[in-house]
Amino acid sequence: MNTIGETTAQMQSAQVQYVRPVYRVREDKNSFFIDIELPGIKRECVSIALNKGQLNVVAKRTHQVPENWKKLRKESANHDYKLGLALNVEVNESKIAANLADGILTLELPKAEEVKPRRIDIN
Repeated sequence: MNTIGETTAQMQSAQVQYVRPVYRVREDKNSFFIDIELPGIKRECVSIALNKGQLNVVAKRTHQVPENWKKLRKESANHDYKLGLALNVEVNESKIAANLADGILTLELPKAEEVKPRRIDIN
C-alpha cells in the first residue's frame, strides 16, 4: 500500500524543545498534499528537506519585541516545530512545491509517473 507515514524519532535537543505540528495528508490523481499547521512562523524560519524518502520540516519561532518592552505576562508558545515523514511512495522530487499562508504550510508532492493510475487498453 502506498502511504506517507510519520517516523518515530525523539524530537528534543538540549536547549530547544520541538513539538510535532498538526498535519493532514490528502491526494488527487496527480499529487499528494501535506498541510502542516505552523502558527506564528515566518517563511524564512522554515526548513524543508527530502533525503532518501525522508521528508523533514523544521520551523523555528522567533520572538521580536520592542527595545523598552516590559513583560507582564507570557502565554505564547515557547517551542519550535519538527516533523519527519517517511514517504513510502515515489514522488517527482524536482517538482515539489511549498506555500506558507495563514499559518498553514502546504507541500505539493507530484506523483512519479510510475505510480499514477493509468488506463490500459485491450487489443
